[in-house]
Amino acid sequence: MGRLTQGLMEVHGHTSGFQLVCASFGNDHDHAKEGVVRSKVRAAANVFLELPATASAARDIHHCDPFILVDLMGHTTGRIISVPGQKPAPIIINYLGYPGTVGGPFVDYAIVDRIVTPPDTSPSNWSEKLIYLPWTYQTNALPLHSKACLTEKCIWDERVRSVIPFVFSIEDQGGLITPNSTLFCNYNKVDKLDPEGLTLMLNVMRRVPGSLLILLSAGNGEKGRKFEHRLREEVALRGIHPGRLILQPRVAYEDHLQRVSAYDVILDGGLLYGSHTTATDALWGGVPLVTLEGASMHVRVGSSLLNALGLRDLAVSTGVKDMEDLAVQLVEGGKQSLAYKLRRRILQNSLEWPLFDTQRTAQALRFSYEAVRDIYGEEMTPQHLIVGDYHSSTVSGVRGGSGRWEMAKSQQAMTVKGEGMISMRMSWARPYEFALLQKNKLALSFHSDYYGDSENV
Repeated sequence: MGRLTQGLMEVHGHTSGFQLVCASFGNDHDHAKEGVVRSKVRAAANVFLELPATASAARDIHHCDPFILVDLMGHTTGRIISVPGQKPAPIIINYLGYPGTVGGPFVDYAIVDRIVTPPDTSPSNWSEKLIYLPWTYQTNALPLHSKACLTEKCIWDERVRSVIPFVFSIEDQGGLITPNSTLFCNYNKVDKLDPEGLTLMLNVMRRVPGSLLILLSAGNGEKGRKFEHRLREEVALRGIHPGRLILQPRVAYEDHLQRVSAYDVILDGGLLYGSHTTATDALWGGVPLVTLEGASMHVRVGSSLLNALGLRDLAVSTGVKDMEDLAVQLVEGGKQSLAYKLRRRILQNSLEWPLFDTQRTAQALRFSYEAVRDIYGEEMTPQHLIVGDYHSSTVSGVRGGSGRWEMAKSQQAMTVKGEGMISMRMSWARPYEFALLQKNKLALSFHSDYYGDSENV
């Protein structure tokens, strides 16, 4: 979480009119680990609190008199849900750490986007009112440059350094990796693996002779070793040599970013819980991500990230078999494959599209906070909000359920129309507008012409 939000904190910390208070929860040992990310966040904040992981932390936060509390944890490990539950700020917002509704009346808003939480189907499933950011809800702190490999020599050198040493040692598997080997990867934690997702990845391997699948090691403990042994047994039962499965240990983050660029395709094979931060790492390294656009937010993040990089066509919404087919098609042809050619497109788009533009995300969040403040100041109940992209002059072709959104722009106003929706006129005074409800659907109106560490992975 710190890596994703570090850049955002630095931008917020230098924004006029903002006072940034950051609260770190944990024990004395946690607070003693002053890594690069933590030190940068500390430097960006106007106030940096080190709080115990207890409900009493709400009192310390309240003493700082915040107006908006952005909860980055929700129901994740180490959570202290009683802190936002005590309402230490007038407005509580659920953002980023927990991809779903908190389910409690004490949280006012959740920050999402139109892909992870489709506006024509999802709002009724949330206890919070939803704030829709443009492109993707996920902020990213990776710099707009890359050490990614673009040449065959670079890719092979990186494989020699970071992949080959971890090849499973089997006598009859000598020469398992060659310069022409196809490497699929999924760096999700092993607890995100599910039977259907594993079957998908193994089916892809079966259709690409000599390919290998790289997963993150479950660790050196007894449970981790047992898991890996059982996993190799399962691979063998599926008719695939277990030597084609490579389990890599966690490494320092910079090394992780370097080694991920040596792979051909990232398979977002978790059908119950998809890739989030690890998907961003792969795309920053220039590696294509193939993902399945599932029904819930936590299996739609990969699609959201691809959308913000101009690569939505790599997100499959028509079923597991189509995702499998796409992954195989991408690697056909070796070094002339579409996956290889996509590297340059991904790296070029990373400079031009919003995924890694922290300033752009920070601006959208600032608009969100201003809207929330105005709603509260006018003594209104929380409203669903859509925030526009102030960099963009036009938005078109955004599909909303059975309807198709069309944007009609004039000098004075923008009208948004959709099947079964309310058409709403608005002034140019604000970069946001309230979303109205009709038959559980949203009328979405927004400006699109506003200018104004050492952790291991």
